[in-house]
Amino acid sequence: MVELALSVLAVSPLHVGTRKPYGHFLESDTVLPGSLLRGALAAPLLREADELGFEANHDPCPEPTVCPFCYYTAGVHFPFCTVGEPGAPTQPAPRTLLTCKHAPGFLADASAHEPHHGVRDGLLARVAYAELSRIDPFLPLPPQHCRCGASLEPFARRYRTAGRGHATSAPSVPTRRMTRVALNRARETAEPGLLYAVQAVGEGTRFVGRLHLPDEWDAGRVREFSDLLQEVRYLGGGQSRGLGRVEVTASLDWPAEDPVEARLAAFNTALAEQWTHLAEEVAGAPQAPTHQYLSLGLLVPALLAAPDGAPCLEVTPRALAEQVAALGYPDLPPLEQVCCALSPDDERPLAFAAGQVVGGWSAAWQMPKPTALAAAAGSVYLFRASDLHRWHEALEALERHGLGARREEGFGAVRVCDPIHCEVDPL
Repeated sequence: MVELALSVLAVSPLHVGTRKPYGHFLESDTVLPGSLLRGALAAPLLREADELGFEANHDPCPEPTVCPFCYYTAGVHFPFCTVGEPGAPTQPAPRTLLTCKHAPGFLADASAHEPHHGVRDGLLARVAYAELSRIDPFLPLPPQHCRCGASLEPFARRYRTAGRGHATSAPSVPTRRMTRVALNRARETAEPGLLYAVQAVGEGTRFVGRLHLPDEWDAGRVREFSDLLQEVRYLGGGQSRGLGRVEVTASLDWPAEDPVEARLAAFNTALAEQWTHLAEEVAGAPQAPTHQYLSLGLLVPALLAAPDGAPCLEVTPRALAEQVAALGYPDLPPLEQVCCALSPDDERPLAFAAGQVVGGWSAAWQMPKPTALAAAAGSVYLFRASDLHRWHEALEALERHGLGARREEGFGAVRVCDPIHCEVDPL
């Protein structure tokens, strides 16, 4: 699959609509969802398709190789773009990250006036405890305290890494608030009582993201698609009021990541160290893990569904197997969820997940999109198997294609065994 590195520069203040919290204040999101870029690219393609006589509903398009909209959007996964610089993307904090309550933050961000005691990941210790507590139900929990004696609390800020053992917080997103007054179209004067405020991302802010294209696209089609992307001039709301002017660039330069196989090996090696340290307190416990483990983290919200179609926040082994089978990897060794025993008769999957409501506006239909429950970015799920060797290629494909519904809008991007999980010491 071809990958394009996208860069979106806000030339003017940029308003990305989100849910109204109260009154006449229009809040802006600080992330560009994939649906926003997809809609901006699709608008001229839909007009061209309409001129050629194609139906407005393109799902059952009879000639996808001729229809301009289908030709350039089918199989394309538009990404969520976040604040960053080309070659230095940021990522959401997994819900397993912990930091000192009294001096939170990465060590690299500390200063003389604002000391930080570092950020660590507690996932591996929790996995080892969940497995070993089956042998000894009275095994004490791993210590959850900082070196200063303060308790640890979740760390939720976006961050970026520069290699093992070094991470910094992502820069804050500059925002502006502008006051507007609605006009009475009949009198062409200000309408009393309709004063409102708009929040917008400040001009000069840059967003970056990685876009996936189908494998069957040749170099010419990729170049045509890149040219179409770079013709996008406006994104978001308030365009008639001077908001949303952007410059979009696309290139093939995206920082290389370690392959899944290497990340799996590092993850299980670090887990074995935590396991050995905790197993010393359990009589008769194995001194090394008897399974291989993997973590699945959400880089963006994911729209997941239970077998009956109801929205849920859980990624099950069955759902994972069905997804990779659809990608061409059937008959893989079965996975199991790592579970935590709350009591001898009550076991629950060990997962670190939260929910959020997502919606949006369809520019093509000029109607609001239906709201849906999504698993929030940063959610982490744990699985194990006797041998994960045959899963390597399937997990690589899963990272390229994503998980859940509406993946063409950027939902469901995942990372297997994020290297941050191996950072058990403060960084």
